[in-house]
Amino acid sequence: MNIVHIIYSFNIGGAETMLVDIINRQVDNNDVSLIIVNDSYDRDLLSRVNNDVKIILIGRRPSSTSISSIIKLNYELFKINPDIIHLHSYTLPKMVLFKSKKIWYTAHALNIPMTYAKHLSGIIAISEAVKNDIISRCNIKTYTIPNGIDTSSVHVKEKWITSGSFKIIQVARIEHDKKGQDILIKAIKVLKDDMGIDDVSVDFIGTGASEDYLRELSGKLGVENQINFKGLCDREYIYNHLKDYDLMCHPARYEGFGLTVAEGMAAKLPVLVPMTGGPWEIVGEGKYGIGFRPEDHKDCAEKILKIKAEYSNLLPIIESGYNHVIDKYSIDRMVHDYLDAYNY
Repeated sequence: MNIVHIIYSFNIGGAETMLVDIINRQVDNNDVSLIIVNDSYDRDLLSRVNNDVKIILIGRRPSSTSISSIIKLNYELFKINPDIIHLHSYTLPKMVLFKSKKIWYTAHALNIPMTYAKHLSGIIAISEAVKNDIISRCNIKTYTIPNGIDTSSVHVKEKWITSGSFKIIQVARIEHDKKGQDILIKAIKVLKDDMGIDDVSVDFIGTGASEDYLRELSGKLGVENQINFKGLCDREYIYNHLKDYDLMCHPARYEGFGLTVAEGMAAKLPVLVPMTGGPWEIVGEGKYGIGFRPEDHKDCAEKILKIKAEYSNLLPIIESGYNHVIDKYSIDRMVHDYLDAYNY
């Protein structure tokens, strides 16, 4: 099968990292090309792409409306003559003129506009939450194929008895309106002032526009010494160090999937998520992880306290969560399901 993936930019992010995993496995048995439309890409990320994948750089200035980029993109598609065109942005269908081809799009989040969906052969949703959102607004063939991780690369936690500070991690863009870092900071405030628990710390891994606001919030609430902003870390670092933490908390306000939750489970960490959206789906609605009421920092604090107090009793849910991730969220399973969808 001849497959071409098209994405606007190729910088460090969950969707881009996932795309590297997909194409590096697809190329084992298929001809695979990657077209990057914008002159915006991370060289290190690009270096991780298998040498057998054909990489084409269109070089468009981001957000440019120049017709030359559309012509160049479609000329490359004409030369490749793919069986499958796989898009990774909802506006890309307007740039692709080969409407007779099988054109697929992966929806990575909730509430994505379906303006150009009529040009698609089908949509791949990364969770049931995303699929339900799509089919409520658009009559198009939609498959749920959850994101996958290379579970063999994740170092697992081996001791579940805490000593010293109770360490919480969240890996996400620092955008509190979506990822909810402020909820977790306020929960730490409740633990400290209302419950007398001040040996809990949080490491935020990621970058984003909310960092200054969240630093200011931490200082205002008097918990700045318990909140650490670690910046952007590569996946190898994260996979090596997840095991050093006691809890993964992902308090996102809305999330189509939440791959980081599955990664935490693969490291054999207990995970704490809101009882909504993709993260709640990943933990089997409480079967493989712990939930708190969405937007409720007090309930989040209470659940952290409960996890901390009963930590040694969590092994059964941790083990079942680990096995669940191995079974359902592996990269190999995801790539197999993509090929099945293409052939439908």
